[in-house]
Amino acid sequence: MKRYLLTTTFSLVTYLNITCDNHHINCADVRRGRFLYHSSITNTDYLIERNDTIQTEIDTHSKIITRCKIVWVNDCEYYLTITQNNNPNRDGIDSFFESTPIKTSIVQVTSSYYIFSSKVDSIGKSLTLTDTMKILKWGDPFHFPRL
Repeated sequence: MKRYLLTTTFSLVTYLNITCDNHHINCADVRRGRFLYHSSITNTDYLIERNDTIQTEIDTHSKIITRCKIVWVNDCEYYLTITQNNNPNRDGIDSFFESTPIKTSIVQVTSSYYIFSSKVDSIGKSLTLTDTMKILKWGDPFHFPRL
């Protein structure tokens, strides 16, 4: 009975792995596009639009717009550096992120979301955030005000 259960379990896991792999989308599929990120830390939604070299983010609550330069290392990794921010209440954290690149790795991609891990290193300390980004379809309502 144990052998039958083990064989059945192994077969089921193999089937699920094959089925999931058939729906796999690679990292290059989220190199450009529109995305929605919800920060559970600040309980804020961010609309994001990305092309090969620029990422624009808008805080949907405060309407603060941030533009970042992107340098791709490969299809699944890039560095993000803030180049513009219209926050009228800028502080030391804003200055820090303008001078410190954020290394982001795309960990998993599906048809509706992707999982990323972002890391900032500074003076012997590092901060890592792993979270989920929703992929928006081009027909979804989405408008960026000018910076």
